[in-house]
Amino acid sequence: MKRVTICIPTYNSEATLAETLNSVLKQSYKDIMVKIFDNASTDLTVQIARDFAMRDQRIQIFAHVENVGGEGNFNRCIAAAEGDYTAIFHADDVYEPLMVESQVAFLEDHPECSAVATGASI
Repeated sequence: MKRVTICIPTYNSEATLAETLNSVLKQSYKDIMVKIFDNASTDLTVQIARDFAMRDQRIQIFAHVENVGGEGNFNRCIAAAEGDYTAIFHADDVYEPLMVESQVAFLEDHPECSAVATGASI
């Protein structure tokens, strides 16, 4: 099974992060690692992330004291990527349980592709 690293950049995401993490942890594809990159939040984002990390060993938290902007935080995610596939998920989205499994299957079936994207349901 291929390892998927899911990177989640955060900044003041206390209102949405728990729901996002619940949806990530309910993925049907189980070989995932979740890396949360906090961009110097001033709310309870880091505490929420730590609470989840205490319950699930697949979660790693990188709590930064310097805010480097959105693009800089995305770059932190990319620099820390590991495993076979890397995804950047947003801290204010909810993910369908088959999303990662479907994306990995597509990439495995289409080695000529280097990335996948998905539409959104509102």
